[in-house]
Amino acid sequence: MSRKKDELAPEAEIDRAIEELRRKAKEDPAETFEESLRCELTEAEIRERADRCARAVKERDQVDADRQASNKEAKTEIERLEIEIRSLAQEIREHATYRHVSCVERLDQDLGVMQMIRLDTGEVVRERQLTASERQQALFPRRVGVVAGDSVI
Repeated sequence: MSRKKDELAPEAEIDRAIEELRRKAKEDPAETFEESLRCELTEAEIRERADRCARAVKERDQVDADRQASNKEAKTEIERLEIEIRSLAQEIREHATYRHVSCVERLDQDLGVMQMIRLDTGEVVRERQLTASERQQALFPRRVGVVAGDSVI
């Protein structure tokens, strides 16, 4: 099959048509528009995108790790606040709180009891029966006193 002299190969015809379109586009830019179309990447573009992708994966992993650490910190803080809220709510409900208060024990042989007394109010807060050894009376009786440690004052 022979070709006529003025006939071009298909690739050459395409190249000539593209050149003609480019020339017309330069002459009348209002006729051109842009469209997002598939374009093959060069090897350099592929390497550049692979590097960017690797950096993005690393950054995403770091952000995820930071989020997990932050979530753990937030969870710990929320738990601390929940404990404080429960404690305060109980104090509000009971109209009272617990504090360290100085106390003494007083031995009362006549009643046969040991009393724990608050020093800030003088109130007896606890009372218990004397043990057998506490009931033993000294040969030389002392007056009813306050117990400090293991000795009677």
